[in-house]
Amino acid sequence: MRRPWWIVVLLVAVVGGGMLAALLRGGAGEEAKVVAEPEVALSVSSTPIREGERAWYSLSVGLMPRQETTLRFSTAQRFDFAVYAPDAKTDREPAWRWSAGRMFAQVIGQETYEGERLYLFAAAWDGTGSDGRPLPPGRYRLEGRVTASPQPLVAYGWVEVR
Repeated sequence: MRRPWWIVVLLVAVVGGGMLAALLRGGAGEEAKVVAEPEVALSVSSTPIREGERAWYSLSVGLMPRQETTLRFSTAQRFDFAVYAPDAKTDREPAWRWSAGRMFAQVIGQETYEGERLYLFAAAWDGTGSDGRPLPPGRYRLEGRVTASPQPLVAYGWVEVR
């Protein structure tokens, strides 16, 4: 039986320009590195559900184009998250990937994002690996991506699993 261990939300908020990194700063994670144009940043925070239970991690990747931008996508998927163990040798072996086990329509599409607006793609993660078992405590590399094609927009950060 599959446990419901994530909640997916797509949020769209209107904000002034240059606010992306500031909006995504905070929580238990470190400030994300903005690595693409249009700006893409990653935010992580953790919240225990009940005392004695493991924490849930709120993951969000934000996209803020400075001007109207059209991105093309090779499937209906628009974002993804991956968590990599500290000793991961390649990006092909994540400890957890949000899209694992999900199906997306195999259609080419495009989205137009207005300039000076923030688009947040968010998910919740319970600290387990792809096999459903809790990951051991440690510092894990986190990747948030807008799955644009041919070049995805990617931001990186760190999450501490306790």
